[in-house]
Amino acid sequence: TPDVWEWASEVALVGGVMVNRKSGGDFFQPLSFELRRSVSVANGRPTDVYREAFGPRPDLLPILGSEDAVRRVLGPSKPG
Repeated sequence: TPDVWEWASEVALVGGVMVNRKSGGDFFQPLSFELRRSVSVANGRPTDVYREAFGPRPDLLPILGSEDAVRRVLGPSKPG
């Protein structure tokens, strides 16, 4: 919500999927990690920090079946 910037100058967003497995335990697979700053602090564009936090992104092509689908899943989000 827009009022978040009344009490924060930076927000970290992590997105991904929860993988439920029959054995071996469930786990969270992060697919995005970005920092968003208020327009007064920065230009309001997200900063992608996935690689810094988690390393290379997973290869989703075999799972999703097309480069277009991979771009849609891993592409940058749109603020607002």
